[in-house]
Amino acid sequence: MLARDITIVYGIRTRKTDIQRPYDTILVSYIKLLQYETSLDICGDKNSYFKNDYDTTFIQMKYDDYNQTGVFKP
Repeated sequence: MLARDITIVYGIRTRKTDIQRPYDTILVSYIKLLQYETSLDICGDKNSYFKNDYDTTFIQMKYDDYNQTGVFKP
């Protein structure tokens, strides 16, 4: 984009050039691909992982908060 002297524009009431539109699409796809690769590397052989603790795969949640029986969901 620098070789053709095209300015990158963002915001309201600004038109993107014909070159910037696919560039932005490819950039967003690349960022998502990097996020998917990181989560697959973290997950490994497991089916899921917790956001803060990668070794944790299951969180117990209270099943019945209203009756206060203390029963946990499996």
